[in-house]
Amino acid sequence: MELKEKEAVLSEQLKHLLNDKTKLEKELQKLREEVCKVIMGESLWSQSTLSNAIETKEQELVQIKKKQKELEFKISEVSSYLSAKKKTCSDFEDWGEKFDLQDTAMKKSMLINMIDRITVYDDKITVKYRFKCDYLPGGSKYDKSNDLGFESVLEGGVLCPARVQSTYQPNRAR
Repeated sequence: MELKEKEAVLSEQLKHLLNDKTKLEKELQKLREEVCKVIMGESLWSQSTLSNAIETKEQELVQIKKKQKELEFKISEVSSYLSAKKKTCSDFEDWGEKFDLQDTAMKKSMLINMIDRITVYDDKITVKYRFKCDYLPGGSKYDKSNDLGFESVLEGGVLCPARVQSTYQPNRAR
């Protein structure tokens, strides 16, 4: 389920819960009005029966208020996540064009903010971004089987050898 759908479902649940809460509050008010009639002896209800009914309705009301707070918290979490995701997407809109216009120091800063980690293996390079994106521009789903290895040549790229020698040197403590 997508987050927007989840937010809509949670909002609908909250709406039903608020309707139930309003109905329960009206029932509780009617029962409290009946207390005066019991005291005057004008009611068919006994004092203990009415007291138990009021107590039960109050407990139900407490449960509904608890569920309401939980739902409101979940909705606020989903809403804040969606707004942060929307901001992230808007930040990366036309990112390439903005990148091309910057000087070298600003380009480095933009890359640092975008890339979390680059891992170089013998036959491939993996790039972990600071944001999650399952879809490519145009809405097409990312397909891992289309990942390119060192042997592949990208448009305007340079052919990389299949084996890359590591530049790692062990610590030579004496």
